[in-house]
Amino acid sequence: MRNIFNTLCPLRTRLRAGMWMVALLLFPIQAGAVNIIRDSEIEHAIWQVIAPVAKAANLKRLKIHILSDDAPNAFTAGGEEIFFSSGLITNFPDPEIVRGVAAHEIGHILGKHVLRQLDNIEQQSKVAASSVAIGLASALAGNPVLAIGAMMGGMHYSERSILKSSRVYEASADQAGLKLLEKSGNTSEGLLKLLKYFNARQNKLDLNPYELTHPLSSERVNTMLTSYEHSKFKHGTTSPNIRYNFLTAAAKLKAFTVNLSHDHSSPEVLLKNEAYNGLSHEQRSKLETYIRAIIAFRKSDMNKALSYIDSLITGDPTNPYYYELKGQICFEFGKKEAYTYYAKATSLLPSDPLLRLGKAAVELSVFEHDKPHIMNAISDLKFSRAKDKDNILPYYFLSVAYEKIGDKPHSLLAVVSMTAERGDMRQARSMARSVIKDFKPDTPEWHKLNDIITQEE
Repeated sequence: MRNIFNTLCPLRTRLRAGMWMVALLLFPIQAGAVNIIRDSEIEHAIWQVIAPVAKAANLKRLKIHILSDDAPNAFTAGGEEIFFSSGLITNFPDPEIVRGVAAHEIGHILGKHVLRQLDNIEQQSKVAASSVAIGLASALAGNPVLAIGAMMGGMHYSERSILKSSRVYEASADQAGLKLLEKSGNTSEGLLKLLKYFNARQNKLDLNPYELTHPLSSERVNTMLTSYEHSKFKHGTTSPNIRYNFLTAAAKLKAFTVNLSHDHSSPEVLLKNEAYNGLSHEQRSKLETYIRAIIAFRKSDMNKALSYIDSLITGDPTNPYYYELKGQICFEFGKKEAYTYYAKATSLLPSDPLLRLGKAAVELSVFEHDKPHIMNAISDLKFSRAKDKDNILPYYFLSVAYEKIGDKPHSLLAVVSMTAERGDMRQARSMARSVIKDFKPDTPEWHKLNDIITQEE
């Protein structure tokens, strides 16, 4: 499992609008630096869960992202993308809950609520600006009390208007999500359970309903109950295999993110959630061993970590993610055998871009002076980049790979591409102008650099 920090994340520029997106979150989140978690097993498990509602909504390009944040959150920032916090997965390891949350967020996507709210904000900003102008005019006329009232009143009205539209969008997304769950043959039981949890917490607070981004949780629960009573699907319909894959992913995420400074990292504690109660003895034993392997790895106990993961591989020798973890353990401890296990993982799941990326990164480190291996890594990196266009890490490793074989132009081309993807177009254009002369006109590389150079500021 890898964390892609915001310095290497092309999503950063899209998330800068986070301060305005706060009204569209399923639950409030603070805007700030973003840490993206990438893990093939976890992403695949989540996608299996939400695929039915995505299909029901006819969203063929829906993407999911996992943010490193302990608070249970989910939101969409525009486009066909959903951001889940790690805390949502680890605190509520129930596929019905995550599917319900996804249905709600897809409701925002279908309603184009982000764009509409941004338009509302722009309009209300004009109202607020007008009130400030009136207030300044009153102050100049010698009436400071009227000035303060005019400015504060206008801004308060604008704020209330934005919050009101946010509550309307949230209610609309709830309704759309319920319809998608029903259309896809899934229950709203999970979403109802989650809202009841937040309603219990909200009841302890003294809240002004006109100052909230969402309708009161009690109102949302009542809406959900009415829909649930008329639904054909009262209980979860998730297949046992998909449920187990999701529980495995949630346990893995929890093991990688739990604070090791506290005594909460034992499998007994991490699997305490009721969602794990339905596991068979064999399934629970496998999850406990998986957790122990990850915790031992994080505590730098290589021998114990390898012992645990080897026992898992013995029991399930076709699981690519066990080999990936073993490869990661070996690599972190400087063992060249790491490449063997990454190669095995990719042979079992050759179409996975993250596994191919991991294999390439390890191959470049283990065989840093072996040109055939470097060329093989370049092939994997190109595949990874082509299939996972939101990930710019392949560009970084491509720059390293080409540098190793003395191909400086292609190495610099990768750096230019990475810089452009990060949104630093001024720097990218400057670099592209100095690199383009090394490529023949009308070649794909030349056209790519020329596109960067000619892109409007």
